[in-house]
Amino acid sequence: MKACSLVVRAACVLAASASVARAQSIEPRAYSNAPVGVNFLLAGPYYTRGGLSFDTSLPVTDPQLKTSNAVVGYARALDLWGKSGKFDVIVPYTWLSGSATYQGDPIEREVDGFADPLFRLSMNFYGAPALTLPEFKSYEQDLIVGASLQVSVPVGQYDSTRLVNIGTNRWSFKPEIGASKALGALTLEFKTGVTLFTTNDDFFNGNKRSQDPLYSIGTHAIYNFPLRNLGLRGRDILRRRPQHPQRRPPEQPAAKLARGRHLGLPGGRSQLDQALREQRGVSPDREQLRPHRHRVAVPVGRRVLMPVVALE
Repeated sequence: MKACSLVVRAACVLAASASVARAQSIEPRAYSNAPVGVNFLLAGPYYTRGGLSFDTSLPVTDPQLKTSNAVVGYARALDLWGKSGKFDVIVPYTWLSGSATYQGDPIEREVDGFADPLFRLSMNFYGAPALTLPEFKSYEQDLIVGASLQVSVPVGQYDSTRLVNIGTNRWSFKPEIGASKALGALTLEFKTGVTLFTTNDDFFNGNKRSQDPLYSIGTHAIYNFPLRNLGLRGRDILRRRPQHPQRRPPEQPAAKLARGRHLGLPGGRSQLDQALREQRGVSPDREQLRPHRHRVAVPVGRRVLMPVVALE
């Protein structure tokens, strides 16, 4: 679930790496519980094309930009004073090309580099205690209330002589609070936050640029499809083995001798004792056990992950 959330937010960051897009990113399951110590890693491409502006607050019109992107993200579930929390980071790399109009003058840009990475720490302070993986099996969500702080670090590609850049050359901080309510297979979410920006002291030929706080509100409706039974049925099919008729095991030499002696066939007591010793793995002096090699079988299985669909 958390991995899906990271993918959605990474797509929003790559679609528009400016602070506006980051403040309005679509991210379901932002406030949900997960077993402590679980790690999530994602990597993938993303492509955009069309009328996309990297900063909608600038006087840029008729943008025709194309971006090809690669993203790497990581998240880890934490135990924060007995409450569940998460830490995640997203690092995108972008190839940008296109044209736009700035104050009536056409401009063109072709550049590639890292966008500003995003770091976030979240904590569920109600309804989602920190649980280990065995304890999480019996957990059922009701109402979760949490908060988070997201930070954008200005280390992405930036050229103060160019208007369109991948990075922003300024910090941003986004405190947020959210709630998630489970109603059977349906989960309703609500969150609100504000993004605060520092001043860019080297914006477009030595100018300064500041921006007022940006407020955001988001809602989500997530429906969990009951596919668990289908996954278990497929697992049972994979575990089936062909049925073979029972075969009688080969008769041991000791049993042959015993049966032969019972039937009056040739064979003395010494031969029967020797056969029994060999069958039991006993040395000739009947006191030392012969070494045996033991095998340990470890069952290996697969866990079926439940898909989550977010309806915006």
